Formats: sequence, C-alpha cells, structure tokens
Amino acid sequence: MQDRIKAFLQHKGMTPAELADSIGIQRSNLSHVLNGRNKPSSIFIEKFLSTFPKLNARWLLLGVGEMYMGNPLPQSLFEETQKETVDTTHKEKKTPIPQSAKTILPDIPANNGLTIEKIVVFYNNKTFREYNPE
Repeated sequence: MQDRIKAFLQHKGMTPAELADSIGIQRSNLSHVLNGRNKPSSIFIEKFLSTFPKLNARWLLLGVGEMYMGNPLPQSLFEETQKETVDTTHKEKKTPIPQSAKTILPDIPANNGLTIEKIVVFYNNKTFREYNPE
C-alpha cells in the first residue's frame, strides 16, 4: 500500500507533510507508513478515504482498479481507435484524434486563438498513447 500512497502523493503534487496535515494524522505516522516501518491503521485508512472521497478504496487497499472511482472521460472517447499501447522505450506512436474525441474536446479558443495540439494518455503499466489532430 505504501507504493500506492506514494503514487497518490505524486499524482496530487503533495508532500507527505501536506497529506498528513490534510487527513489529520501525525507526520511521523505517515513517514513510518511510507518507509515501511508500520502498516497503516484502520483509522489512518478511514481518515484518508474520508478526506479524499473520490479515491478508490479497492485501489488503495488492494491495488485493484483505477486510483479514482468513476471515469472522468466518457467511455466512448477513443472507441474509434484500436486499443494499443506503446512502450516508452520505443518511438512514440502518433495516432489521429478520433472524431468522437473531437466532439467532446473541440478546439478550445483562447485569447490568442490557441487550439489542442495533442492528447497524451498515460497507462499504469508505464506506456502511453499520443493522439494528434488530423
């Protein structure tokens, strides 16, 4: 579980001290958990999940599923493309953005006319997929 807590910290851009303060535990308690000295107590886990209600408890406890409950992107976002991942040790794969994604993520006008250049999706197995406008 300590690796998943570290992954959560990295994802949120938080320090261990900030996390300990936000969930209301002693900093040393979190430090001992992160260093493997102690296992997290039920109170620790309860406070963690209460503070971050969208965090997937099955992921935190068992490493099953995604970090967060629910999927922020619609399931059909990349349906039109073949499911494929590219190992980061190889040259990156550039795939045109599917039409369904274009309707969900239209060109975003900004003050200076900026638009989406590419979308990069990172997978938990350290691979990624890059989508580019056609």
